[in-house]
Amino acid sequence: MKLEYSSPKIHAVPISVEKWIEMSSELIEDKRSLPVRFKVNGESMRPFIRKNKDTVTVIPLFDEPQVGDIVLFRAKRLGGDYVLHRVYQINGEKIRTFGDGCLTPDEWLSRDAFIGIAVTIQRGKKIIDCGSQKWKRMSALWVKLRPIRKYLLRLTSIKLFR
Repeated sequence: MKLEYSSPKIHAVPISVEKWIEMSSELIEDKRSLPVRFKVNGESMRPFIRKNKDTVTVIPLFDEPQVGDIVLFRAKRLGGDYVLHRVYQINGEKIRTFGDGCLTPDEWLSRDAFIGIAVTIQRGKKIIDCGSQKWKRMSALWVKLRPIRKYLLRLTSIKLFR
């Protein structure tokens, strides 16, 4: 059963991701959600999530992530920094992610490495539902365009995806 999340109006309290994880772990048993919102400060998910412009709402990951979901995890290769990337492949208990603005996928990780799932992206006054059919179709198309992604990423500077 997928958790349904709908609350475009969220009253955010500034806390660290570490504190959010600590607080959320107590709620996961009851399948209750404690959302966290933060402004993205990396380029790895452009053009779909823009650095210092988009605010992402993440909830704890209760269910198995699906290909196309945007998930939060700690990346060992980045010194333990938190990363939001799209689920690219699932092979049993292993999951592989891929940043939309990247040219190569991330390493395989175990299911328990994933902390949360993005449910909305706020771009100015517009709120994008990550579970909407339109968003999922655009995301699936972007994954299929991987062979020409480096050329498409260059076009993002021409406001093609803004």
